[in-house]
Amino acid sequence: METEIIILNEDQLNLNKLRDAVNHVLDGHVVAFPTDTIYGLGCDVFNSDAVDVLYTIKERPKDKPINVLISEVNQVYDVAQNIKPVFFELAERFWPGGLTIVVEKNSSVPDNVTSNLPSVGVRMPDSNIVQQMIKLAFTPIAATSANLSEQPDSKTAKTVLGYFEGKIPCIIDGGTTELGKPSTILDISGKTPKIIRSGVITGDELREIIPKLKGK
Repeated sequence: METEIIILNEDQLNLNKLRDAVNHVLDGHVVAFPTDTIYGLGCDVFNSDAVDVLYTIKERPKDKPINVLISEVNQVYDVAQNIKPVFFELAERFWPGGLTIVVEKNSSVPDNVTSNLPSVGVRMPDSNIVQQMIKLAFTPIAATSANLSEQPDSKTAKTVLGYFEGKIPCIIDGGTTELGKPSTILDISGKTPKIIRSGVITGDELREIIPKLKGK
């Protein structure tokens, strides 16, 4: 497989070029793209076969869930249920941005996305490229960092190419990502909210909304 590099400008987005990447997603393939944090690797969240490919090419253990990217807050209903009011408080404060919120998943999400867990991590990136890609595809994107498991994250398309040349049909090159480290993962699906992974949003910022939050 030849890996195409699609160069896009975040501020002057060429939708025709972006559609080339979207068509790959709709055809059941995995593509790479820049987000506001780091480069991501993703596919149609509702295509379980594509999700299997995502795990395989990343060499990701099947017991590690994959998060979901959306382009607007209400799109959370496509993948989640029994959504708590605090979700919308967090979304209003931190989205679009570097916070992944873990909520109760609904039955439309394939089990391999969530490693058979009853919850799913959802994020709306502060990236025009990603938001427009999701809108053009009419589907949330199952996404993980664009690197091999346990290897350094990718901040440039060149790094992504080094990992996945010949394994994916295209990489969207949007330049160097701004934040350069992953999103913070906050789990609100259980009785006690807790930080699962530290990232670009700090615990102190989250405690402005959830004072008794556990984790750093």
